[in-house]
Amino acid sequence: MNANYTFLPSSINLNEITTDKKLQDRLALQLSNYLSVISNNYKDYQANGSVRLKAEYLKKWDYKYSETMSILEYNEILKKAGNYTISESSFPYSLNADVAGLDFVKYEYQDPKFKYHFNKKILKIQTYTKKILKPYHYLTKWYDSDKLFIDPEIGKEKIMEMEVQNQYLHTYKHLQLLHQDHYFKIDSTAGRFHTPITNLKRELRASLSYKGERLYSIDIVNCQPYLSQILTQPSFWNMRNNLKLKYYNKINTNKELMSIMIPKVVQCNEKQLYSKFLTEVNNGNFYENFTQTIKESTGVILERNDAKVAIYQTFFSDNRFINASPIPRFDASLKKLFKLNYPDIYEIFAAVKRKESNALAILLQNIESEIIIENVCPYISKYLPDCPIYTIHDSIATTEKHIETVSDILKYICFQYIGAVPTLKIEPW
Repeated sequence: MNANYTFLPSSINLNEITTDKKLQDRLALQLSNYLSVISNNYKDYQANGSVRLKAEYLKKWDYKYSETMSILEYNEILKKAGNYTISESSFPYSLNADVAGLDFVKYEYQDPKFKYHFNKKILKIQTYTKKILKPYHYLTKWYDSDKLFIDPEIGKEKIMEMEVQNQYLHTYKHLQLLHQDHYFKIDSTAGRFHTPITNLKRELRASLSYKGERLYSIDIVNCQPYLSQILTQPSFWNMRNNLKLKYYNKINTNKELMSIMIPKVVQCNEKQLYSKFLTEVNNGNFYENFTQTIKESTGVILERNDAKVAIYQTFFSDNRFINASPIPRFDASLKKLFKLNYPDIYEIFAAVKRKESNALAILLQNIESEIIIENVCPYISKYLPDCPIYTIHDSIATTEKHIETVSDILKYICFQYIGAVPTLKIEPW
């Protein structure tokens, strides 16, 4: 967030709403907050057509936020898209279609008193963020303006190829990158590292380069199933295992779960009951095999990405969902199919989720972060200080000349933790 200016859709003329400069600044700020939230959560926005703005967040920037939001509603810029939710202290908002557009204009904050207080808040946040991010300088330094280049023409070209109703959203996100309005965050639940490109639309990555050199992503194929195989190792269930789960330690401190899982896992390993799952995962074709299984068992033909969603449903939905009534697109039958084909793996997942349905998702994300963010990237930074690295969760992007070395490091460290070498996919951005 910039302390001096923001960008607004060109169709909005704040002078037509009010001549009060301070009120104009407040309106611009809250509209900017809305655009920032949806640009960082565009998948939720696409799914729901709106995004929730928490009262606590709005109030942090504008103690008269209720009045400000009412004015934006009255002038048909924003509109409430649902009811107030007490648990989240928020209303869902959507941007009026007549306002959304590809053209944005720079708005400079005007009122001296507003600018003074706003700058104080920004400085406080920047100081705190700098302190939190200091240990991750090996990741944030690559976003400096002399390193990360953004091509506005390629960005505009890619945006024009996207769905019309969301083009303004991706335009705003691209503007933030162009003007170094960077956002970094360490997820306190699972330890994931969020950067300005984490939620950048895949197509827009083509506009990014390192000093003009093209970037290539190195992805772990079927990453979540690959990581999950660590749960089949008896050593994982030992409270003194070598995996330091910095953010999520409820698993390896749950003595009851440990006492159940250690003999179960040992027995299954002796009988090689995990072999089918492990073979398919480590061959890198787990999603394809499961897609084929679905086709043979149900006659339903799924695309790979749809199969991936079905697998995620199996991995991360509540245990009770297996008895649920069918829901559109992916019903509980897919979960039952997974259980039928990999019964012992399913039992592990169900045991982890027994008390918290999101436990497996958080656990795997934490393992991913521990490997990629806390080990692979620091290793690269130490031994290849001139190698640029940009992460998107389980994916690392770098320049062409570093692909082989980074891939080798990724494979080596993954093997140290998981006990199997991952299959990697390399694609140009």
